Amino acid sequence: NTDYASFGQEETWLLFASPAFDASTLELWGALLHGSRLVIVPAALPSLAELGRLLQEAAITSLWLTAGLFHQMVDAERESLASVRQVLAGGDVLSPTHVRSLLQSWEPGTHWLINGYGPTEATTFSCCYRLPGPETLATTSTVPIGRPIANTQLYILDERMEPTPVGLVGELYIGGEGVARGYQGRPELTAERFVPHPFSQQPGERLYRTGDLTRYRSDGTIEFLGRRDNQVKLRGFRIELGEIEEVLKEVPEVQDALVVVQELTAGEKRLLAYVVAEQDEVSVEQVRTHLRERLPDYMVPASITLLTAFPLNANGKIDRKALLELTAEQNASSDAIMLARDSVELRLVQIWEEVLNTRPISITEDFFSLGGHSLMIVAMMAQIRQHFNQQLSPAVIFQAGTVEKLAHLLRQRTDRASWTPIVPIQPHGTKPPFFCVHPGTGSIFSFLHLARHLGSERPFYGIQARGIDGEQEPLTRIEDMATCYIEALRLIQPEGPYYLGGHSLGGMIAFEMAHQLHAQGQEVAFLGVIDTTPPVIKVESVLQRDDTTELIEFMQVAARFFGIDLEITYEELHQLEPEQQLQLAQGLLHNHLLTTQGDISLLRNYLTVQRAHSKCMHYYQPRPYTGEVTLFRAATVHPYEYQDEYAAIFDDPLLGWGPFSAKPVEVHIVPGDHISMMVDPHVQTLAERLRNCLDRVQAQSGRASIG
Repeated sequence: NTDYASFGQEETWLLFASPAFDASTLELWGALLHGSRLVIVPAALPSLAELGRLLQEAAITSLWLTAGLFHQMVDAERESLASVRQVLAGGDVLSPTHVRSLLQSWEPGTHWLINGYGPTEATTFSCCYRLPGPETLATTSTVPIGRPIANTQLYILDERMEPTPVGLVGELYIGGEGVARGYQGRPELTAERFVPHPFSQQPGERLYRTGDLTRYRSDGTIEFLGRRDNQVKLRGFRIELGEIEEVLKEVPEVQDALVVVQELTAGEKRLLAYVVAEQDEVSVEQVRTHLRERLPDYMVPASITLLTAFPLNANGKIDRKALLELTAEQNASSDAIMLARDSVELRLVQIWEEVLNTRPISITEDFFSLGGHSLMIVAMMAQIRQHFNQQLSPAVIFQAGTVEKLAHLLRQRTDRASWTPIVPIQPHGTKPPFFCVHPGTGSIFSFLHLARHLGSERPFYGIQARGIDGEQEPLTRIEDMATCYIEALRLIQPEGPYYLGGHSLGGMIAFEMAHQLHAQGQEVAFLGVIDTTPPVIKVESVLQRDDTTELIEFMQVAARFFGIDLEITYEELHQLEPEQQLQLAQGLLHNHLLTTQGDISLLRNYLTVQRAHSKCMHYYQPRPYTGEVTLFRAATVHPYEYQDEYAAIFDDPLLGWGPFSAKPVEVHIVPGDHISMMVDPHVQTLAERLRNCLDRVQAQSGRASIG
């Protein structure tokens, strides 16, 4: 029974969800099993404008959207939803403001908006609520999740597993045909969440315990009120607030901590942290640095407030309203606000305030301390491109992390001689710096996670390739790259000992740099190659690679790094004209790696650099190295990488480095594959192993100097 939505032959559904998302089963089988027409999205992540055009051109009548995307479509492409007869939305809490806005734009009785609720453990939807018109929400601040669909039972139970009366809050339990059997390989978690059915006579029947707090309304529909286990959803990630609080309490000076979620505008949330500590014993930056070393970016609170004690209400509980007021007062205080001094700084402040959704902003405040993250960097760079007509790499924000510094950089961009391959990703700390060379793409973007987890005590410099800015020709020989990078490196650190490393192609360049530094009489204390193999493919086969091969490989690497479902093959891409290929690639990747939707110049630069690099590695003839090579090898070989030419190398525990090191190769196995080892969670292991090696070698070097 599918009476919560229409699935007849007159419907045209859009297959928009990823196959890894259970919502795709609704779109695919809901359409095909009922004779509906099904339209497949031609790109994995189209822009809002492209999605809007597709809805109209394909005459889509039925559409499923996540709550976040629904809010964006209502804001930016509401007119394109006019032709859709029924919109199903869910996956998170719907904003009543956006719901009302859409319903008010529709002709009454001609469209349906359906709020669908259902965890993955209960297969897509468990209950739904149709909103025929804006008057449905006239007296409520939430969008109900409705009633159970066919073959599904919902129970709102109290702590004693007894049903709650209308209006009282309880936890939602789900029963019926859609409930899963449990979690594979997780018997303890299965027993905790899939509990015996207290109202069934059928042996072994179970209910799924959602952890969601709900209540019955007077009309019999169900209202969602939040999570019992303090779990929240932020930018698509499920976050346990208690986990952040425990990491905060690891700081010795911190006595207590509390993390809350603040909703800035409908659908836009941020994390706020409140820390009880003696304010002269610890600083906000110390606390933030600790969090960045232990947690992924999306779990680091946008604001950290130091308190001597939590404010309490009349019941003796923490007064959360008072905490939010403290944050508002702190943000509004003008004591530390340094105002813009010219038009460049003023425009940048306006961009930052829009992207960060924070006001006011001082030109001396750090982007990340204000709650910035990687997706915001992309949005900010796109606006800078639009307003200043200057193309900046996302890595620039690590060099110029304040409005003041970024404005200075923008003013000086006409000076081409100022370009350097050295990017100070994390320039602070008292230990000798670690220099890490770019992979084949030429970008140091993949090092951002590694630098954060490596810690704040050791400076981390990324080495990026010449040519990414589009103003210089890329280097075509590894020997020339090594020479160029050493010249720039010695401006930062004139004398050794040096600590070098590189990922993929970067490992080979770092290897050559170590040779040249030794020839210059310099000490290389550490050489780390991260999942690098010596040249094994014949040069002739490399020269036969066409532009489509270069582009598809770049897209596949980027997609794996950013977790994008890239559903396009070489054959499909090869059928397009070169310009069309670039436009398609840019459309798939612009939200993650590139800048504005219509601009492909940065993608051209990346491909120009990659073409040069894909050949230079196989012309290189490595010589045995007199020092020690430390290999960080990925535990898994991705099927795409296990080609015939590489099979023997991957079967070698040393990845072929044995003949090129005079000393035994030290090997560390890191979870993940060639790409996933560089992102969370696997990069945390890589950072730990790398940190231990660097510290050990530094200690040995110190003892040798003393002796």
